[in-house]
Amino acid sequence: YPDGRPFTRYLEVVVQRNQERARAEQERTRAELAEQRVEQERARAEQERQNMVNLLARLKAKGIELDEL
Repeated sequence: YPDGRPFTRYLEVVVQRNQERARAEQERTRAELAEQRVEQERARAEQERQNMVNLLARLKAKGIELDEL
């Protein structure tokens, strides 16, 4: 390889593959983080719902009924 071209091409291919691999890994990470955010929001909404159920139960125990919700 007097002018070094085949080796240069090999390096270009290796670099390109590494970049593609890194991009795919970043995309996976982004998807995982988005999934975690959805799960956290779901858990927060469930906690909020449970807090409301508990509040209504406490009010009912004190004789206060809320029909108009």
